[in-house]
Amino acid sequence: MKYIVFAFLFFCCYKIFKERGINKFIWFITGMLMINSSYSPIIHSNSHYTLAIAYLLSLFIDPSFKISFKKYPIKELTILILITHILIGIFCEWQSVYQSLYRSILEYSITFLMLFTGYHAINTNKDYDLLIKKMKPILLITAIYGLICFLLKDNPYNKLVGISDVGINYDFFETNRGYRIAGFSNTSNPHAHLLTVLSFIIINRERNKFTYTLVILSLLNLLLSDSRAPLADLIILVSSYFLLTKGLSQKIKIICTGGIILLLLMQIPFISTFTDSLVMKITDTFAAEGETEVTGSSIALRLTQMESAWQYFIQKPFLGHGFGFYPEKIFIANTDNNGLWGMESYLLWLLVEQGIFMIILAFLFYSKILSCIIKYNHISYYKVPLTLAIVLIFHILLNRPTDVYEYFLPFIGIGIKLLQINKQGNKCIPQLNTL
Repeated sequence: MKYIVFAFLFFCCYKIFKERGINKFIWFITGMLMINSSYSPIIHSNSHYTLAIAYLLSLFIDPSFKISFKKYPIKELTILILITHILIGIFCEWQSVYQSLYRSILEYSITFLMLFTGYHAINTNKDYDLLIKKMKPILLITAIYGLICFLLKDNPYNKLVGISDVGINYDFFETNRGYRIAGFSNTSNPHAHLLTVLSFIIINRERNKFTYTLVILSLLNLLLSDSRAPLADLIILVSSYFLLTKGLSQKIKIICTGGIILLLLMQIPFISTFTDSLVMKITDTFAAEGETEVTGSSIALRLTQMESAWQYFIQKPFLGHGFGFYPEKIFIANTDNNGLWGMESYLLWLLVEQGIFMIILAFLFYSKILSCIIKYNHISYYKVPLTLAIVLIFHILLNRPTDVYEYFLPFIGIGIKLLQINKQGNKCIPQLNTL
């Protein structure tokens, strides 16, 4: 089985080099969504790195790259970020310059490059239609497989490719949190994010029985993943889109009606058990010391992480300690990792590994994304990429920022490109409107 996965990974990389435009992106994102990131015999034991590096290299032989990059609204920042990544690699002292530069390029490829992959993919509205068409079967297969894993209480795919112990037994889920669906991903979080993003963009493009079924299956997976971060992200997504979409009177009516329905549903035994458990987890997060979580989820532990990260920051304030410093030099299993625990915020990683220059550039990068989208608020579609951007920013600030960029940034980049190509004298193109 692992050889089949390797062949599929190799084929995706081949198609990334061979294809152009939307077809290149489809093969790229298909590999990202269908291949476990923990599997790869090629680059750093991470298939997503392999795919991202393949995409980056393919740009050198892509004749449309220069044209697309000239129109890219974040090109100056992207170049500055790349230069800063290289400088971080050069001035890193605890590993060789070659190792450090290698890590720097890998980090860049799986984060900031992801926005451009989506932007570069789209040239017409038909490209977007083709993408949606290709994404629907991927979403269906992923959602069904997730439910199969829940019924089996096992993950045959992960075991067949040789991944039997990822994180805290996510494949077998022998923890007090019960069975957590991981699907084709290495943990429950990226699996849930994959389903959330795909179902959100699909339902905003097509609304029929099939797409509603996809959304329901995705929600089931999300609930059964038993992971707070994706559930919180779903609440932020729905709330943000709701606030951007409805009028004030409609919002008040929906909030009141939804509150009453929620209270009634909470009286049903099965649902009440689930909500009681969820409330306990939420209150545990705000407790001074979490009763069930001691790996960084409570506010007290997050404050401890920030204080510890600050101590590392003042040692190397400008360019940080270098990429990989936390997992290679700080992390020790079953310890508090010098007060950093699970490093559950992007800001912590910036403070420890990257320094003040990247803190400024990261702030400018995400601010620029928001401004690029908001300036097209006369086009109804702007709500889709803006909602995804808001969810991503909340997530990386409040959670461990791994296995998330590749699910959000490409589709935000697509949104920015669609807004650009559909501006016509401040009028919106009807086929891009969403409800």
